[in-house]
Amino acid sequence: MLKLAKLLHFNGFHITFVNTKYNHRRLLKSRGPASLDSLSSFRFETIPDGLPSSGTNATQDIPTLSSSILRNCLEPFKKLLLKLLKDSNAPPVTWIVSDSSMIFTWDASKELGIPMVLLWTASASAFLGYTQYRHLIDEGITKSLTGAHAICIPYPAQGHIAPMLKLAKLLHFNGFHIAFVNTKYNHRRLLTSRGPASLDSLSSFMWETIPDGLPSSDANATQDIPTLSSFILRNCLQPFKKLLLKLLKDSNAPPVTWIVSDSSMIFTWDASKELGIPMVLLWTASASAFLGYTQYRHLIDEGIVPLKDSSLMTNGYLDKVIDWGSCNLYPLPGTRPHSPYAKISQTPPFQWLPHSIRQYKVQPPSPPDI
Repeated sequence: MLKLAKLLHFNGFHITFVNTKYNHRRLLKSRGPASLDSLSSFRFETIPDGLPSSGTNATQDIPTLSSSILRNCLEPFKKLLLKLLKDSNAPPVTWIVSDSSMIFTWDASKELGIPMVLLWTASASAFLGYTQYRHLIDEGITKSLTGAHAICIPYPAQGHIAPMLKLAKLLHFNGFHIAFVNTKYNHRRLLTSRGPASLDSLSSFMWETIPDGLPSSDANATQDIPTLSSFILRNCLQPFKKLLLKLLKDSNAPPVTWIVSDSSMIFTWDASKELGIPMVLLWTASASAFLGYTQYRHLIDEGIVPLKDSSLMTNGYLDKVIDWGSCNLYPLPGTRPHSPYAKISQTPPFQWLPHSIRQYKVQPPSPPDI
């Protein structure tokens, strides 16, 4: 937007560039207090975003910011426009150039009779996708997201929580009510690192917790993964079902319509099937890792793993070439047991994984098309 404003100014436009007060302060802090002492024909103005005042120097939480903008920015923007329309030291306002996400500007444009154009800052392909949303809804291919409620549950480790949280924020930005489920251990760590008020979220973005079954601890580190995974398999199903039942009865939130589960939290399949809630899985590792995981069942069925005794670690067994037969593992022909794709349960820390594969032979119910 600033590049466009500079181009317009270069071509003779008088420019008023409107930031939120929060970002105006950040701009002054990064560039110096005199950096925005602009030409009389290029001015900076501000409006509040409706969020509590903050001295931080970081991008605000996007779902929270977007919701606040929709509720709070129209009146301050109209007030600013009326001030500029009366300003005898500047030409009359002839255009509003608005970011396409600042949709409250449409109302101001219509009410005050000022022509407006929108700037789309994402890619052309993203724009093409957005133009089809109405068609998808009208044809019944997908439903309007109004009232959709997703339960997002990551595996309790940072590399899983971070992508799940990003997905939850995107869903919330697009109209979903979100319940984000952490273990009590990680919820406490999050409060410790971000402050006791950091998770005072919107009513449409809630934080919930379930126990992981491990003894209580005040440590501030990722838990031992094999131990944690084993306890999750044994202890998390019932607390998760209890939480779902509570949320299903919550009259202050839309009915639960989806479970978005980390693919490692396999107990959620049982809860989904038992309560009849559609579920989708989020895979947080790489595509090549996923390809390897799909072959675990073949390795177990063929008796290649788990290893029968420790002598196989040193007698050359790990150099044996695996005949993948009909499993169609491509492009990994001639894989050996010591390759990353076959390294499963060769040492005790991996013993929980074959157990989980045996336990969940049946695929979870396929969610309906969206």
